[in-house]
Amino acid sequence: MNVSEREEDAPIGVEMLSEPVVVQDTFVTGMADVETIDAEGTLRLTFFTKRRSSYGGDDFTIEARLVVSSTLALTIAKTIVRHFGLKCLNAACGAVRRLN
Repeated sequence: MNVSEREEDAPIGVEMLSEPVVVQDTFVTGMADVETIDAEGTLRLTFFTKRRSSYGGDDFTIEARLVVSSTLALTIAKTIVRHFGLKCLNAACGAVRRLN
């Protein structure tokens, strides 16, 4: 299947992507509040890692920020829910259940 034959909100398989330069994986342990950055609903997702501070206590270091359309954000959410074998029980996805 090529990209034009897939369902509109279906993710593209990794094997169909090109990587002209190496893009490193980034490990994160948390996500900050989602920010809406324009009237079209574009979102900024900020990811962080919790680390031990050399001064004692914890530091929360920003590791990555992604700016995504609201459509892509919903696709990401649906894909993650499906990946874990869950199903939304209502439109707001406030309750989920395991499919198997």
